[in-house]
Amino acid sequence: MDAKITKLRLSRMLSYDWIKIAAVAVAGIFAWVLIFTMTATRIKPSQQFGVMNFLGNASFNATYFYDDFEKTMKGDVFSYEVIESAVCDLAATPDQAGTLMEARLATNEVDVVFAANVENVDAKWEVTDEYGETTTKNPTYLEQLVSNRWYQLMNLDLESEAGFFKKMESYVNQFYNEPQDFKAATMEMGAKEPDAQKVERAFRARAKKNKDKRYKKEKDIQKGVANDVQRIKKYYGALVEFYDYLEEGYVEMTTVVLDEHNTGVFGINLCPNEETMGDLKKVAAYNQYYYVDENGQEVSVDTSSDSSDSSEEFSYTLTSKLSAKDMNIAFFRLEVEEGFQYESLLYVNHLVRTYRTAQE
Repeated sequence: MDAKITKLRLSRMLSYDWIKIAAVAVAGIFAWVLIFTMTATRIKPSQQFGVMNFLGNASFNATYFYDDFEKTMKGDVFSYEVIESAVCDLAATPDQAGTLMEARLATNEVDVVFAANVENVDAKWEVTDEYGETTTKNPTYLEQLVSNRWYQLMNLDLESEAGFFKKMESYVNQFYNEPQDFKAATMEMGAKEPDAQKVERAFRARAKKNKDKRYKKEKDIQKGVANDVQRIKKYYGALVEFYDYLEEGYVEMTTVVLDEHNTGVFGINLCPNEETMGDLKKVAAYNQYYYVDENGQEVSVDTSSDSSDSSEEFSYTLTSKLSAKDMNIAFFRLEVEEGFQYESLLYVNHLVRTYRTAQE
C-alpha cells in the first residue's frame, strides 16, 4: 500500500478535513484550560481583605482611600495570611448596588462596610410604636443596611458571648496559659507572647485538616508557626488598642433599633467627634448639605413646605462639604475558619491610629 505523504495528498486532506483538525485543536486547548483551572490553587477568603462603600457615601477618593488602602496592604497592618485586597464602591454605581453586593457577599469578598448613621432623606419608613400609633421617619443608611443584611452582619455587642469581641477574646486566650484581661492592659505594655507550643499544635492541626499545600515541608511549617505566633500577638494587641480607643472616646459602639423586637449593636462609630476623628473623611465620607449667607456663614433655614416666607430660600445658597460625622463600619459574617475573621479589627485600629488627632 502506498502511504507516502505527498503535497497533493496533504492538500486534499486539508481541503476536506480542516474542520475536523480545527475542532480537535480547539477541544484540546479547552481541555487543557479546564484542567488547569480545576487544579489551580485558589485564594482562600481568609487571604483576602475586602472593603465596601455603602450607598449615601461619597465615592472612594482615588487620592486618599486607594492610596491608603494600598499602603495598608503593603504595610504591617494585617497578619501574614492576608495577601490580596478587594474594593466594592456601591456609591459609584448605585444602580447596580444590589447586584454587586449579592455577588461580593456570595464569594466572601467583603469583610467590612462603611455606612453613615445619618438620615436618608429620600427614604421613608412607617414605624408603629407600642401603642399602635404609626409615624413616618427617615431611616439612616446604617439602619437600611442592617434592615436588609442583619443576618450577614457580625454582632458587635461587647458583652454578648455570641458577639465578635467575646469570641475574639476567647480565641486569643486559648493560646495563653491564663486568661488575659484585654481591657485592663494598655498599648504601652505591648502584646504578651503566647504559648508557642499551643500555637504550633493548632497550626499543624489546621494545615493537616485543610491539606494546605503551602506547608508540605517541615521548614515551611516552622515558618508558618512563627508567622502564626505573630498573628496571635497582633490580635492580642488589637483588642487592647481598640478598648483603649473606646475608653478615650475616639470610637463608639452603635446600637441599631429597627423595632421593639429587633435591636442590636451592628456598627462601630469611627467618628463620633469630628474634632478628634474628622480626618477620617479622607477615606470615608458623605456630602453634608447646609445653607450659607452672602458672607459664606452657615445659617439655619426653615425648608418646611408650610413656611410662610418662601422668599427666604433665595437669600441663602445651598452648598455641601465632606463629613465623616457618625461614619460607621460594620463587619460581615464570612465563611472562613475561626480565627481569620478578626482581621477586621486590625483595619479599624489602623483607621483610628492614622486619622485621629490628639485630644487636649
